[in-house]
Amino acid sequence: MELLDRVRPHPAAGRLGGRLPLPAHQRRRPGFGTVVTSALFLTVILGLVVYLAVTRKDVTEQERLARRAV
Repeated sequence: MELLDRVRPHPAAGRLGGRLPLPAHQRRRPGFGTVVTSALFLTVILGLVVYLAVTRKDVTEQERLARRAV
């Protein structure tokens, strides 16, 4: 089930990442270009990594207890 949760959002992210850099004449909304799109995705990914590193919301109670025991 966990694998399905990771695979399911991939097509939507692929479409978004493939369409954002397109020039405006190839789609209805303005294109951002490849550099801006890459910087946007990098910022989002780094933000998520920092958020999870600070809040530790991705660590289960069992993992916390196991780390304390070591």
